[in-house]
Formats: sequence, C-alpha cells, structure tokens
Amino acid sequence: MLKLSSVCTSTATTLYHRFFDAQSLNEYNPHVVAFPTKEQGGYYGYSSWLPPPVYISHRKLTNCHAKFAISSICLHKKEPPLDVSDRYWKLRDSLVTCEFVVLRALGFRVAVDNPHQYLLHYLKLLSDWLNCDVWKSTSLPALCWTLLNDSCHTQLCLQYTGEEVAVGILYMGLHCCRIEIPFTDGRRAWWKVLCRSCDLETIQKIGQKLIDFYDSDE
Repeated sequence: MLKLSSVCTSTATTLYHRFFDAQSLNEYNPHVVAFPTKEQGGYYGYSSWLPPPVYISHRKLTNCHAKFAISSICLHKKEPPLDVSDRYWKLRDSLVTCEFVVLRALGFRVAVDNPHQYLLHYLKLLSDWLNCDVWKSTSLPALCWTLLNDSCHTQLCLQYTGEEVAVGILYMGLHCCRIEIPFTDGRRAWWKVLCRSCDLETIQKIGQKLIDFYDSDE
C-alpha cells in the first residue's frame, strides 16, 4: 500500500522496536505508534548509498491526506474511508502527538545502522568469489534479501549490529542454498573476512532467532 523501500521499512521497524523496548504495550496502542515510526522511517531511512529521489519520494507522503486515511483504514477496517471531519482532525492530532511522544521516548536518537547496505556489499564480494556458474544458478541474493526483510519482524536490530545481522543472514542463506565458500579454512573463516567482530556463535544465534520467528508464525 505505501510502497516503501526496504531500507525505509527497516528503519521504521527498528524505531518501532526501540520504542516498545523501552515502553509497555499496555500503555500505547501499537497500531497508532506504527504510523509515526513509519513516517520517521521515510524521513531517516535515506542514506548516502541510496539515490536522493528515493528519500524525497517517501517524504512527500508525510504531507498528504493519504497517511491519515490509511491510518483510519488500518485501525477501523470495517468502516468506510475517512472523510475530512471532526474525526479526521482528532485522528490527525493523535498521530502528531504520538510522533512527538515517540521521538521523546527515543531521546531523538533516530539514526539506524541498517544491514541492507552491508548485505549488498557482501553479496557483491561473493559474486566475485564464487564460481560464475554457481553464482548464476543460485537464488542466494533473492533469498537473503527476503530473509533480511523478514528479520524486521524480530528484535535482531536491537541485539546486533547491522554488519552482524547481514553476515548472519548470509550464513543462513548459504546453508539453505547449500553453497560452500571456497578457499576458507579453520584459521580464516569467510565471515571474519567480511566482519571482524563476528564469530560463529553470534552468527548461529542470529540464524536461530530467525528460525524461531518462522516457527512461531506457523
């Protein structure tokens, strides 16, 4: 519906998880909080590795009637579309107030180290590292990107750095595709080449948390 980029979505969900990591679900409506964090994801989801039009196109959404109408549809799915009325202005005021509450709760710290840029860089390195025929025949990039987007539903973004999450996702994708990285041994694991702070235990924990998420979703 909103057609946000993966980076903007990741930024929004990270801010959402940060907020409820410090606040109680009983005190705030998660559906109401979701829209200010979505808007902030559009503001701050831009980074230097994305072209400026991506940032601008999402920022335009914050100044239109659509975001309030979409809020109403999500909160009241069985009711007709929202018209400009007293109810519209009350919803608008509640969302604006909630945005200030979220920013204050986060201490105005809205910078997010998204793992997407790291994953793209790692996949590019692997494409040069692996045999050309193996790389062309695999669905590894699409699988890793899907796994990374699904990880936004978890709290991995609060527990690990963007680099560690990207390596963990790549490790899981390689196992799913049954791809072995050549020219690696016990002295120099491939993940150490990509991220020096990573160790096998951390990578496996990231993969296990994602597996647990898929199991809980069944």
